[in-house]
Amino acid sequence: MVITVIIITHNNETTIQDCLNSVFKNPTPGFQKKIVVIDNDSQDGTPKILNGLKHDRRISKIILNSFNDGFGKTINTFIEQAQKRKARPSDFFFILNPDTTLESTALSRLLEAATNKKHLGLLSCTIVHPKTKKVLFKEGSIDFLRFRTTHTAPGAFQASYVTGCALLISKSLLQKIGAFDPNFFLYYEDADFSKRTLDAGMEIATESSALCYHEESHSATSETKDYFLTRNALYFFHKHYSFFALPYFWAVFSVRLIYHKYFSKKQVVLYAMQDFWKN
Repeated sequence: MVITVIIITHNNETTIQDCLNSVFKNPTPGFQKKIVVIDNDSQDGTPKILNGLKHDRRISKIILNSFNDGFGKTINTFIEQAQKRKARPSDFFFILNPDTTLESTALSRLLEAATNKKHLGLLSCTIVHPKTKKVLFKEGSIDFLRFRTTHTAPGAFQASYVTGCALLISKSLLQKIGAFDPNFFLYYEDADFSKRTLDAGMEIATESSALCYHEESHSATSETKDYFLTRNALYFFHKHYSFFALPYFWAVFSVRLIYHKYFSKKQVVLYAMQDFWKN
């Protein structure tokens, strides 16, 4: 069996080597491990670092893009091309953020759990801060009333999701529901993918014993982050609201638009809301 680890980089010169080193040190018993790194037009020293690793036989492929297609579309393009090749297809794809490091048994624990669960589509690591050891993510929930995702146990009017920070995806899930929605570009892809997985009758879970250490990098500016978090939250909830619930969605949208236009005056949030409205 084959597992392909996919790491998408963008301005991650300070973290990518540690991330790769942690993947190298993770054994995958019973699985051939392929490592693929795709850089989306980094403007720092990331391409130089990756160029220096092109002869490292532990890495199957390094792709340096001169454009940034976003997280989901980049992964989709690679998986689509990989499935067309004559080489043995991957049984699992493991998506890993470039600003993370894996505990040495994380991959083996994920694969053991995944192969023992017949209907599992998505399996995530427990995300831990490397210095404080505080658990940052173990189980997420989607609050359809307040238009937000949270890192808490699911409750009323909520649906679970798992983080895309360190995410194992089964081939059977991709065959059933397809890949990521490229319209998100950045943020909320994991919530959407989780929701679609559950809607298809497959399971999502977090493997408690598989640890991934994450100290968020600054590859995205605060304004970029605010823009995509706002725009994509609106896109996500509008996409997954039932037809009969859409009047509530638009009522909340209108109230928030008025608030940000006349009271908070956060221009980046207004731009994001306006772009959602236009598109």
